Amino acid sequence: MADTDPNDLLQQISDNTAKALRYSRLRFLATWLALGLLAILTCVALIAAGENARTNLDQTDDIAQVANDNASEAKESTDDVVRYLKGEQGIPGVPGANGVDGTPGQPSSEPGPTGKDGPKGDTGAMGPIGPTGPQGAAGTVTTSGGTGSEGNTGSTGPKGDTGPAGAKGDTGEAGPAGTDGKDGAAGPQGPPGVTPPINSTVAIASSANDPNEPKQVTAQCASGRVTGGGFALAPSDPGIIVTASAPNGNGWNVQAEELSLPAATNWQLLTFAVCVG
Repeated sequence: MADTDPNDLLQQISDNTAKALRYSRLRFLATWLALGLLAILTCVALIAAGENARTNLDQTDDIAQVANDNASEAKESTDDVVRYLKGEQGIPGVPGANGVDGTPGQPSSEPGPTGKDGPKGDTGAMGPIGPTGPQGAAGTVTTSGGTGSEGNTGSTGPKGDTGPAGAKGDTGEAGPAGTDGKDGAAGPQGPPGVTPPINSTVAIASSANDPNEPKQVTAQCASGRVTGGGFALAPSDPGIIVTASAPNGNGWNVQAEELSLPAATNWQLLTFAVCVG
């Protein structure tokens, strides 16, 4: 077996591939031509069917119109026959001759009543403009009168409304800073202070333990002066809020009320004041 040249083998493969491509292209083109022809034939068939349906519809309308006309003519003929059989109306007679005119009446001595006014006629067209008349004679020129005396001064008019305030002016520039003054001389040392004794007490007051609200309690200092205070809630529930906690005279006042508690829940407010002196 002779050796095959690779170039010849490649050339054969290329030729076969080209033939296959040409065949595929021809089949693709033939397929599209067939589809186009089928679409054209379908459109022609649809158009022909539409024209045929329109023709049949026109023919049906014509037949219906002819039938309607025939029915109307038949009804008229039947009505004529029925009228003839019933003898409803005879044949009109020949008109008679005109009678002799009567003698004219004598004219009345009194005029007849005035007839009603006829409708108002349309407005006639505007007539042509007449010729311009002659110009009148010029009037005499009178001499100018002398200047009259000066009139009296009129009364003072009412005071006018106050005008709107003017716009605020721009802020002026800041002036220069002044020089620092000299330090004064140190004063003499004072005597040592005396520490007074501190005597502090706590005053406590509480409300009733019940569901009533709001509650207000003031703890009063029996001696000394109040320097502070506070409160406590029993139970300590977030459903109770304190609306006021402040000094009141020589005591401490607290107010509280319910925010969200179960119905009929007992609670109590305790207030304390710190007294010094």
